Amino acid sequence: MNTLREVVWVDDLDVEVCWRLLARSVLGRIGFVYDCEPKIPPVNFRVAKSIVLFRTGRETTLRSLGSEVPVAFEVDEADPRAETGWSVLINGHLSEVVEASERAELTKAVAVHPWAPGPRDHWMKIVPSVVTGRAISRRRSHPDGVLLPYMPPD
Repeated sequence: MNTLREVVWVDDLDVEVCWRLLARSVLGRIGFVYDCEPKIPPVNFRVAKSIVLFRTGRETTLRSLGSEVPVAFEVDEADPRAETGWSVLINGHLSEVVEASERAELTKAVAVHPWAPGPRDHWMKIVPSVVTGRAISRRRSHPDGVLLPYMPPD
């Protein structure tokens, strides 16, 4: 008889942990409303000085949004086999980096490599107002109270 039972945790993540997870990621999704329709395109990004940075083209929807537009930005990672993962959500405001000195500083500080083809020479930034995250993890609980690492079934 198997006396192990599965224990599942859903934890809220500290802001510092959220930023560490974001820093190791390169692809996220930005949510906004355009022409009365919700949009959630993927973008390649980097973080610097607690802001999210990405580059876009001249004729893109993101660039045409204007300045200080409210957006949501989400990054996650999941292991479907282990049924674990994490998600970070940022609510903030999007604007284009128009000042040449700020663009130069960002270019030196972070390397954003867009996967999309064509010129992507317009820097965009998301200044967060709220940063939240959650993680789901699993362990096996032995009757004597010891928590063992979760191993998914074969």
